[in-house]
Amino acid sequence: MLTERENEVYRLVVQGVKQEVIALMLNISVKTVSFHVANIKMKLNAKTKYDLLVQLLDPSGTRLEYALKERLAA
Repeated sequence: MLTERENEVYRLVVQGVKQEVIALMLNISVKTVSFHVANIKMKLNAKTKYDLLVQLLDPSGTRLEYALKERLAA
């Protein structure tokens, strides 16, 4: 589903690495990183970095999201 480069960017984003640092690490422009992030969000139907993290930890989006909502409601 994601390209090899998108997977690289995805893993760094969910680790909390800033886009400027990702650009330096991967030797690409910040604009290219932003483009990859936008594509990743579109492909994974995510609106936020939190949504991306949920997708990484629980691709089905059921167990983790339910557990987090329960915890936040408590």
